[in-house]
Amino acid sequence: MDVTSSLAGSFGATLESAPLGAIGVNRVRGSAQDVYRRRRAIAQSRSNYYYLLCKTDSPWVAVQDGRSARMLPGDLVLVDSRRCYELQSG
Repeated sequence: MDVTSSLAGSFGATLESAPLGAIGVNRVRGSAQDVYRRRRAIAQSRSNYYYLLCKTDSPWVAVQDGRSARMLPGDLVLVDSRRCYELQSG
């Protein structure tokens, strides 16, 4: 995936990861960012995943398969890594 940020000069992020049986749980904290997964990245990937995503602090937008959903803090969305997607901050 690719990441861009309007705060590129002061961007910061942390990732905490823990196994939970057959799945992994990640907690990402950081500056505002937009995340993209494009065909090129999908073609180069050996593994595919489903991501159940939740952002707790501010609204954001999830885009996949030509559909866009405005997400509010606490909302969940399931994303398929085998298809292009965009996760846009506020």
